[in-house]
Amino acid sequence: MFAARLDNMLESLKKEELQLIAENRKDEAAMIRIRANIAGIGKTVWQVVERTEKAEDWKRVYCAKMDALRVAWQESRMRAEKYADQDKVLIEEIKLDQLEKVLDAFEECVA
Repeated sequence: MFAARLDNMLESLKKEELQLIAENRKDEAAMIRIRANIAGIGKTVWQVVERTEKAEDWKRVYCAKMDALRVAWQESRMRAEKYADQDKVLIEEIKLDQLEKVLDAFEECVA
């Protein structure tokens, strides 16, 4: 069920990206592409966890792996803020926001 939810999320994001490209809104399309990439990472991590872990460990392992990504992206955002790299700050914020959306979907489907 969670993988299907992520498939729907990815499909919606890809459609939105294509629409923005068609409207010549390339910067906004790039932001949506980042969101789609994060949803894709969430799906890939889930597929690996499903294949390699016992069912009773799925939630714990998935959340641990996604939390590791969150920490890495938060650290990257802090470094970008330190060096006043606003483009990188924006990218890291988009990644963190989309990660939360993936985890919200996970909680709704798996919890």
